Formats: sequence, C-alpha cells, structure tokens
Amino acid sequence: MRDSMCVCERMAYSRRFQDAPIIWKGHIPGAQFVDLHTDLVNPENLTSIIGAGAFEALMGRLGIGPQSTVVIYDERGGVWAARLWWALRFYGHDRVKMLNGGLTGWRAARLV
Repeated sequence: MRDSMCVCERMAYSRRFQDAPIIWKGHIPGAQFVDLHTDLVNPENLTSIIGAGAFEALMGRLGIGPQSTVVIYDERGGVWAARLWWALRFYGHDRVKMLNGGLTGWRAARLV
C-alpha cells in the first residue's frame, strides 16, 4: 500500500468529472477520485455511510492500507472532502489529512 491523494466530490458534479477528462486536468498529479454518493453512501440508506466491508474494499481499490497517509481535497472548500475524512476516521484510519486551501489553494500556489 502507498500514501494516497484523494479527491472527494458530490455526485452531481462527479458524473461530469469522470466523463470529461478536461475537468480532471489541473487536479493534483496522482490524485484518485472518490464519489461522495456512489462510493461513500449506503445505497439502502442514503443518509448513512457504507458498511465496514464496502469501505475496506473501496480503500483496497484506492491502494490505501493501514499505514497509508491519505490527503484529501475537493473543489468546494472542503465540505465534500470532510465526509471522506470523517469516514476514514470513523473506520479507524488516523493517518488522514485535509489539504489546506483545497485545490484552489494548490492552484494559487502554482503547484499544478
């Protein structure tokens, strides 16, 4: 497993995000996409998070293991990324950070 950078966005935006490579352009190199609604929400109860087994499978798909440091960001000031941060913490993963300033801050610093 490795350290990971994750983008977390909401469903309405994310469908366009995945379908249009131009939207992905400008994101942090190596970042992986997590859809707030299709990846993190329990499909049987849209107000709750996915179960432990599904979350473990998602983390495995992203290459995130117990020793990985995960840095999360979004383009909405952190509101969507915070949900992934919370989910990681809820399931016992303490090595998770929110990118200060999100993608906007990253771009302003001209790091992309």
